[in-house]
Amino acid sequence: MKSVKFLLPTLLLLSFASSQFVLANPDAAQGATPAIKQIASILVDLNHHPDASGKAALQAIMNDTSASEAERTLATAIANLDHKASDGDRAKLQAVVSDNKTPAAARDIANIVLNLSHKPSPADKQTLKNIMQ
Repeated sequence: MKSVKFLLPTLLLLSFASSQFVLANPDAAQGATPAIKQIASILVDLNHHPDASGKAALQAIMNDTSASEAERTLATAIANLDHKASDGDRAKLQAVVSDNKTPAAARDIANIVLNLSHKPSPADKQTLKNIMQ
């Protein structure tokens, strides 16, 4: 009986600890590629539009033939930002959000860009920081 009293709290603690690791490891949970992490790092500090170095990094992703369609779409939409996503980019971002085959991290970023008004919200910034890990 004493071992059961010891075992149950230990199992609960291990279960909680492992769930926290999964939540803190967005690569496993969201499939964040290096390009997605770079896009997140540009977006997290965004204020109205990307700076020159951000635009250069986004252009490199757009030109990268090994980048996924979703990655190139995100890079293009963010490079074109002027306080919010352009009408032309909004439909493409919505397609990224709607595609269940697209990794969750890319869908999260597309949602953030779709709802962007000048800069990411505090909640959006936390999501982006999780993606960047």
